[in-house]
Amino acid sequence: MFGTATFVAITALEETGEAHVSLFRRDRPSPSPRHRDPLRDHKAKHRMAILPTVFMSDKLIEALGRERADALQDEAQTTGFTALREAALYCARNSSGFQSPRTAIAPLRAWEFLILAIEAADDHLVGYTNHSNKIGRAFELLFARIAAQRPSL
Repeated sequence: MFGTATFVAITALEETGEAHVSLFRRDRPSPSPRHRDPLRDHKAKHRMAILPTVFMSDKLIEALGRERADALQDEAQTTGFTALREAALYCARNSSGFQSPRTAIAPLRAWEFLILAIEAADDHLVGYTNHSNKIGRAFELLFARIAAQRPSL
């Protein structure tokens, strides 16, 4: 359950970053082995989705705490969430033995990614049209509902 939530949240972050960049992109770059399209790179999409503006919201900082917010922003910009995304989806054998998504993802980590994905979508996609403003109100309600369900350590 927490693995699935984390995988979907990270995928939503990737799609949010891609959608935001695509609003301003007119052409598709021709495929070239030397110049890979950043919209086909998971780590690049994590960086695109988690911009400093996402963390300007008091509600996100209040929910996560400044230290966790900074850590998530740093993680997005340096290593990305690809390893976590894969751990949330696939079983693997590592130095500590067999790991499944059920054992790889803690409830608090899944919760962090859910509220981060909601806030990133709100930050990137709301405000372009009247319809997106309505969606923004839905994001706010969803954020409040999920933020209120913070798992305990």
